[in-house]
Amino acid sequence: MLNSFNINAMYQSALHFDHAVLTMPVNQEEYVQEGIKWVPIDYFNNKVVCELIESKTLPGIMSILDDICATMHAVSEGADEKLVGVCELLCLSNC
Repeated sequence: MLNSFNINAMYQSALHFDHAVLTMPVNQEEYVQEGIKWVPIDYFNNKVVCELIESKTLPGIMSILDDICATMHAVSEGADEKLVGVCELLCLSNC
């Protein structure tokens, strides 16, 4: 169920993001430091993707969501359209 994005997509995306940014690299470094036998996992360096999510200067998706949530004042209607609109504007201005 964890990899099914039809249900709880935001929650699952957050878990995957956490794993990519925090868990995976740290675990591999700890294994090396502690001399634990293991098979290294080659994984895509998704630094660019993570920056798109968490960047405050571009702004990233999380920063945009923070702004939308702060300005919508707990109104759920229209928040998704506002998110898409902001992302489209940023994409057009940075392409």
